Amino acid sequence: FNTAAGNFDLPLPDADGDVRRLGDGRNGIYYAAYEERPDCGQGFVFGHWGRVRANLGVFRGRVIDSVGAPRGAVRGIWGVNRAGAHAFFGKHISNAGTFNGLLGGTYDAGHFTGAWGLRDGSRGELHGRYGDGIERADGRGVFLGRWSERCPVR
Repeated sequence: FNTAAGNFDLPLPDADGDVRRLGDGRNGIYYAAYEERPDCGQGFVFGHWGRVRANLGVFRGRVIDSVGAPRGAVRGIWGVNRAGAHAFFGKHISNAGTFNGLLGGTYDAGHFTGAWGLRDGSRGELHGRYGDGIERADGRGVFLGRWSERCPVR
């Protein structure tokens, strides 16, 4: 991988979803390898989050399929629940602006994982990374991850 901001080699077996910050202090690269499965939907989710108060915040993002076509948007809340777990909950909005389904899961130490279900009956999972932005203590940041339908066993 070679850009004006930085370059490095990335062995494919290590491409399991990670972030590398580039030397310019403003940019980073998220990389993820996955098996292409034409028989089930998959793609990316990405966006930004912000803290509302201690242990509570909001997120908004976009959903695209594996070739970059828009699949809608996500928005929701995150925080520490009564059991002390770091959890998030949100909804998926279609490209037409209508409610399309729910998503939720947990996050910790820069990683998130969860599940989603859409009104059409499809179900799946999502996982990825999140981090703070350029100003580390301003209570804002970004997230990027993968979503996939539950695929039939081969």
